[in-house]
Amino acid sequence: FAVPALAQQSQMADSLLQRGLFEQAESMYYAAVRASPRDPAARLRLGRYLIARGATRVGTTLVEEAVQFGLDAASGATVLAPAYLYLGEFQPLSRLPASAVGVGEVARARWLVDHPMRVTAPDSLVVVDFAESMTGDTLGTIPIRIGGQPFTAVVSARARGISISDGIGT
Repeated sequence: FAVPALAQQSQMADSLLQRGLFEQAESMYYAAVRASPRDPAARLRLGRYLIARGATRVGTTLVEEAVQFGLDAASGATVLAPAYLYLGEFQPLSRLPASAVGVGEVARARWLVDHPMRVTAPDSLVVVDFAESMTGDTLGTIPIRIGGQPFTAVVSARARGISISDGIGT
């Protein structure tokens, strides 16, 4: 009776989640893991849910455990790759199967492992010479250096991350 009930409980939790009933779905995901702690499918569902809700480290651990308990490594890798990337965990990302996450992603992770970021300022303070200029979606500019060359970086309200123009290398 336990296996069909567990599958039914997981489907019910998925259904609740799709209807936006997050608290009830979360309770059912946790109940499924409590009822069968070594069930990889239950751990995967709870882990995937927690990652989506922002508890990335806890969710990642659950998915890793699901793989240890028998979940197909490729299935786990598709969930773990973006979580590892978000957490900056490049070592485990570099060990995921390339067939599941892509050869380029694994190669990039290996490069990041071999070339760790170097911070030249203390963690508690970074002084930036910010020049405010509210024009359109531009908030201001910051002087930066890339490869020893000075550039002016534009801070945009619409941009996410860092974008570098094609002409910067010329």
